[in-house]
Amino acid sequence: MDSRALRELQVRLQQVEEELDEAQRANDLGQQVVLHREQEWLRSEISRAWRQHKKNPSTERCRHAVSKAIRRALQKLSVVAPQAASHLRTTIHCGYVCAYLPDPTNAPEWVVEW
Repeated sequence: MDSRALRELQVRLQQVEEELDEAQRANDLGQQVVLHREQEWLRSEISRAWRQHKKNPSTERCRHAVSKAIRRALQKLSVVAPQAASHLRTTIHCGYVCAYLPDPTNAPEWVVEW
């Protein structure tokens, strides 16, 4: 993971922690669950990034290639299914591990037509 991506994760972690504090003050349990899950994921990604940074520089090239391929696929998808592309842009997280993390309180119902 490059330093810019790592910094973005750290910034997002700070935002999530602030949002989590707000959700706790508001006693919003659903939002707390969502934010806690994202917080754990971000911490895990940051930790992995620090460990991997020194181990294998080719890992960064692979991570970058996968992230780029996902962005290209989402761009193509936005032409034929803009709502799906929009949803996936906000729920697919790329880093050392790519993950689809939808909001469990607002998960989409997928209908595939052939």
